[in-house]
Amino acid sequence: MRRVIILMSSVFIHLLLNSGGSRAQWAPQTSGTLAHLKDVVMLDSLTAICVGDSGKILKTTNAGLLWQTKFSGHQRWNEIALVNPNLGIVVGDSTAAAVTTDGGETWAAWTQTGPINFNTVAVVGMVSIFIGTSAGTVLYSHDGGSTWGQFVLPAQEAVHSIFGERGDFTPVSVYIATSWKIFKSSDLGASWSQDSLQLTPWANLIRGTMAPNGTAYAVGVEGNPGPLPVILRKTRLDTVWRKFIFMPPMIPVGVADVSAPSSTVAHACGTGGYFFKTIDGGSFWTFYPSGISNNLRAIHFFDERRGFAVGDSGTILFTGYGGTMSVQEATTAPFGFALEQNYPNPFNSSTRIRFSVRGAGFEDRGSGVRGQGSGRVALKVYDVLGREVATLVDGIQDVARSAMAPEALTGYKSVEFDGSYLPSGVYFYQLKVGSFVATKKMLLIR
Repeated sequence: MRRVIILMSSVFIHLLLNSGGSRAQWAPQTSGTLAHLKDVVMLDSLTAICVGDSGKILKTTNAGLLWQTKFSGHQRWNEIALVNPNLGIVVGDSTAAAVTTDGGETWAAWTQTGPINFNTVAVVGMVSIFIGTSAGTVLYSHDGGSTWGQFVLPAQEAVHSIFGERGDFTPVSVYIATSWKIFKSSDLGASWSQDSLQLTPWANLIRGTMAPNGTAYAVGVEGNPGPLPVILRKTRLDTVWRKFIFMPPMIPVGVADVSAPSSTVAHACGTGGYFFKTIDGGSFWTFYPSGISNNLRAIHFFDERRGFAVGDSGTILFTGYGGTMSVQEATTAPFGFALEQNYPNPFNSSTRIRFSVRGAGFEDRGSGVRGQGSGRVALKVYDVLGREVATLVDGIQDVARSAMAPEALTGYKSVEFDGSYLPSGVYFYQLKVGSFVATKKMLLIR
């Protein structure tokens, strides 16, 4: 009885810490392995499966409170896809594959040692399965895996990602991404055409996904001099993929995976433990650190609030309320750094920008004694081409704090931006305090 009470208490604490009112960001979880984890998928709001090296297939049924090993071996799993809540397939290096018919509880594995790797697997439409290989071949099944065919990409380039629409309707769009090319099919793979991309030859696309409204995303890295993050978007009305340009100074990271639980919200993860988020259907992205330095390899959201991210050395992170301090903006850090929207916006000649640097350069020990702290703060303005047009703050900022002075605890400051010398258009302002970076856009109208 005592063990039951302790377990229930642990569950309650876990759910409380990961609920919308917790104000935490991503909660690290115990995976029980140091193997690199490569992919994760959620079956429902509490159930998820992740896969990775050392043949690891892990499953949770309680939002990550406990992860159980369902399969282990010598395989290096790369990706997992679900046909339905019971039927799933995982693929890996050396033509390794495993199938479950009971929601991930048991797995039947098949391995044929060879030079070809199964890099990616996807389910599109209702039951069509596509598997992309390192040799540029694509295996496909239109009956849930009973029978298989194959075709070869024109350039025989390694397939990095396959993604497409789910549902009982036609036509169903399917995309295949190689290093810096994307091919599209509107007839479940019977014919393919190459899409136009705004990428350099140094680009490396890694994964992609599709939102419920048919908006497609592809992510990766460009490496000259790099690395620089790459996020591409294509709506149903677009004829080309549009690349989001991050304003400098940009952290040197790549984007490894993307998940779009709704038509407006999408999340991505990348190297160095960084997350990316959009709340306007991919037109504008913010990025923020997770609090860990391990590379994140995969991300999946069940809805706009609940999601998992996995990565190197057994890293598993869970969020229960959208991954950031606010569902509206990904600009507040755990230490109290924040960047607010300028006011007024749009503006005619001048506008005011409010920001907080509470915690910059010193630690609050809760003594309630008035004190001073300092840290380097930079607040700059850029145009749409990424050129710096104004430096509003650049130097050491002092912040007073006292338990008897709440306004000092917030650390808020404000500066005025005079844009009277600039032409009308969209501009971006960016706050940088240590590893914390936040960017917002504003509109100047003459």
